[in-house]
Amino acid sequence: PTVEPVNPRSKPVEMTTFAGIRVPIPVMIAEQIEAGADLAVSLSGGKDSTATALYLEEIGVYEAIRAHGGEVCRVFADTGWELPETYAYLPVLAERFGAIDRVALHVPIRGEDPPPGYAYLHPVWKSAAGGDEGYMRGDGAAFARIIEARLGHYSPLVRLILEWRKMPGAARRWCTEWTKAEPVKGYLGALASPVNAIGVRAEESSARAAQPCAEWSDDYDAYVWRPIHALTKADVIDLHLRHGMSPNPLYLQGHGAGRVGC
Repeated sequence: PTVEPVNPRSKPVEMTTFAGIRVPIPVMIAEQIEAGADLAVSLSGGKDSTATALYLEEIGVYEAIRAHGGEVCRVFADTGWELPETYAYLPVLAERFGAIDRVALHVPIRGEDPPPGYAYLHPVWKSAAGGDEGYMRGDGAAFARIIEARLGHYSPLVRLILEWRKMPGAARRWCTEWTKAEPVKGYLGALASPVNAIGVRAEESSARAAQPCAEWSDDYDAYVWRPIHALTKADVIDLHLRHGMSPNPLYLQGHGAGRVGC
């Protein structure tokens, strides 16, 4: 079905009909595709990011990117504090869409090797001035290793909490900026004129409704595209059903999670 991917409540974005793509898309995005830009699709394990990946495939964006010389990448920003069901769901997404580049913030401990399995590790300290000469302080580092041993994996969020001695919360959600946004910014920096496609919908909040479906971001030094901005929760569910894609099992347990994430 033809879905106009823009919410009338958001800042107007000029749309165009682009050859090979089934619905109108923002002019600025069409221009980037024609110029051979790479597309980085953010996959969090949640329903909206999965729906974004399905939607872009369905309307022909992946084919257009590759036809113009660009590369389609999939990126997962690992906070190190996701539920086991979400980590177990990542291979399901990789089997459906292709390899997922896992990125994370690197909060180093003196004497240890960087954690394996990441396509990109973003330095928390740009110089040796941070922490204890560029490493976690001794007491926090020792406790971090105990917690990570129980988790079974590296956790940048745990390390930041112990190093900075503060917890994130609804009013001070520094965790999103440091464990998700910063690694993705660094990852995008290695791509050629990238477009970052993210699963943000206007229906989720008034703040997200006010965001345009596409824009240039100085923070990311890239174009940010919200392809499913105008879609409803019912649309997202329908996308999963239409493509035979099972969502993160957390949505199906008990009464079903409204959101999944750290």
